[in-house]
Amino acid sequence: MRELLHTDDQRVDIKAAEAKRLCRQFSKFFADKLRRIACETETRLSVSTRSPLATRTGSHATLSDFSIVTVDEVAKVIKLLPPKSSPLDPLPVSLLSMLSRRC
Repeated sequence: MRELLHTDDQRVDIKAAEAKRLCRQFSKFFADKLRRIACETETRLSVSTRSPLATRTGSHATLSDFSIVTVDEVAKVIKLLPPKSSPLDPLPVSLLSMLSRRC
C-alpha cells in the first residue's frame, strides 16, 4: 500500500515553470480523454440500430405522466449510483456525484 501511495518517497520540489508544464500536460490529457469519450459516444449512438429511448415492440408503456420529485429525492438517487461509468454516459457518474454535493 505504501508503494502504491508513494508514502515513503521523499518530496521533490519543482520549479514553477515545471509545475505549470505538468498542469498543462494533465489538463490536455483529460480534455483529450473527454473528447475521445464524446466521439465514441456519438459514434456508438449513430450506428445503433435502435434508439436507447425507443419502446419495445408490443409495449404500450408511454412516458406521459411524471411524478414531481424533490431535490432531496434526486440527491438520494445520485448517492446510490455505483461509482462507475460507461463511454455512453453523457456525464460520468463521478462528475455527477461531485456536482450534486456542491448543490
